[in-house]
Amino acid sequence: MTMGAGTFSGKPVRRVEDPELLRGAGTYVDNLKLEGMLTLHFVRSPIAHAVIRSIDVTAARQMPGVVGVYSATDFEFPDAPALMMLHPAAIRPSLAKETVNFVGDPVVVVVAESRALAMDAAEMVEIDEGPLAGASALREEQAAGLALARSLSAQQRAVAVLYPSMLTADLPPPLQGRVEGRHRAGAGRDNLVLPYAGLNASELSDEQVGLLLALVEVFVGRKAQAHAEQEMERVRRHLAQTHFAWIGDPDSEGPFYYRVHSPVLLLEFDHHAGIFLTSDEPQPFHIHTIVRTPNGGDYGMALLRR
Repeated sequence: MTMGAGTFSGKPVRRVEDPELLRGAGTYVDNLKLEGMLTLHFVRSPIAHAVIRSIDVTAARQMPGVVGVYSATDFEFPDAPALMMLHPAAIRPSLAKETVNFVGDPVVVVVAESRALAMDAAEMVEIDEGPLAGASALREEQAAGLALARSLSAQQRAVAVLYPSMLTADLPPPLQGRVEGRHRAGAGRDNLVLPYAGLNASELSDEQVGLLLALVEVFVGRKAQAHAEQEMERVRRHLAQTHFAWIGDPDSEGPFYYRVHSPVLLLEFDHHAGIFLTSDEPQPFHIHTIVRTPNGGDYGMALLRR
């Protein structure tokens, strides 16, 4: 295909805007001064998740130079779609309605004759917000792991606990990764053959075996019922080869890692350090889990070899 003479495809393009910008002669939106032009300033939530109990804009509306102060109750503002439509639930209101869902969520908009006047008026807006609990996940997996670990006797713990501390400096290099943490079967490790470690299920009491199966069922039970029942039956048939391993102090409220490993199932639970977060050490609020078919069995590979 012949490209037209005016095309820029595959050709270097000389920038023509730089001289004005470099000399301070460029024009930005903030430089525009038009007759009757007004300025908007948003009052945003300082809380990540809260219910809006009340909004009082009376004082702000009486400030000099203020044309209007509005919240979601004043108009039927259209909802604002996200930059990319990933899911209908991703659409959020232009101004927060009833709840705020992130720090910086816009709640009130002030319209004034200048930016300074709008900002002054915004200071007079009173918003009563009541914090809400944040969303959480994987708490069942955490509680079930702790229940089993705390049931172990001192003799059992001596075998199950691989390392008593989750601090980076107390662990060997393979377990210090910021991205994978203590996980051994993470990304890029498909069909991993991992040596067993920790306490064999044959060393557990009947009550502890019940806790182990309850722990596995938390993970497996998320499948469709028929598949979950088949998976649990396979786990029961291989209890004698099942191992439970732990890293951390089971009696503390601090971070921990555990692994349930059998010929038919590999579960990993890990409290991670920050990746995009600021925590350099593992934290109980940052949880990653992995469920795999072990010993080279990912994606049915074990079946294909038969």
